[in-house]
Amino acid sequence: MLQLRRSHAQLVIFDDVQVDSLLVGLGDLAAARGDRPSGTVARLREYHRARNAHLVEALRAWLDAFGDVGAASALVYTHPNTFRYRLRRLSAIG
Repeated sequence: MLQLRRSHAQLVIFDDVQVDSLLVGLGDLAAARGDRPSGTVARLREYHRARNAHLVEALRAWLDAFGDVGAASALVYTHPNTFRYRLRRLSAIG
């Protein structure tokens, strides 16, 4: 069962889930090998853990909205200016 999406569909078309399937498989492989994030991703995760700054969810929303700040800020119920600030913080950390 794919766990990336929040769908409860019992039947899917392979083309619709191929990328998700690949990502789940890669995640499972990385976990089995004991791989840990490094570089920019590791810095971002550590910053998020230490400060609970909501940067990870901001980045996820921004990517899901294909860079549309208005749509992304609505996804996380944040004012667009606050969202832009979080993007600047992400850039500074990265």
